[in-house]
Amino acid sequence: MTPEEEIAAGTRLEMEAGRNRARQFASNPALQEQYMADFVPAREAAHLPIDPDVKLPADVRATIARGNAKFQESQRQYKKQQRTTHTDPKATAPSSIISSVVDQKIQDRRDAAISALKDNQRKRADSRQWWFACESCASSSIGS
Repeated sequence: MTPEEEIAAGTRLEMEAGRNRARQFASNPALQEQYMADFVPAREAAHLPIDPDVKLPADVRATIARGNAKFQESQRQYKKQQRTTHTDPKATAPSSIISSVVDQKIQDRRDAAISALKDNQRKRADSRQWWFACESCASSSIGS
């Protein structure tokens, strides 16, 4: 048997063993009860009350608060984009990435990078406006 055939045979055996275990689990209510006793579906867990005795560290609470604030900001941006009409469907798509960083130095560095990008965009837009203004002035002075 070649090494490739051995790997394929092993894979087939593992798949068969997995199917057998799944059948055994499905046919045995005692196993299901044992393993599913602590399982809570996500939709139900979302509605469970928060335990007041659990005290989260301050940095975790701050991270959660930043994430919630960013989420609400993205919701406002999305609603604002829904009110405006664009020809490009990609222009109305909100950002789907919401991130929150635990380390304050990293968060500050990220905020500085984002503000630098925004400044560059503003400078580019201003220079374009200046260029168009110069072209209109030049064309009007040439024509006179």
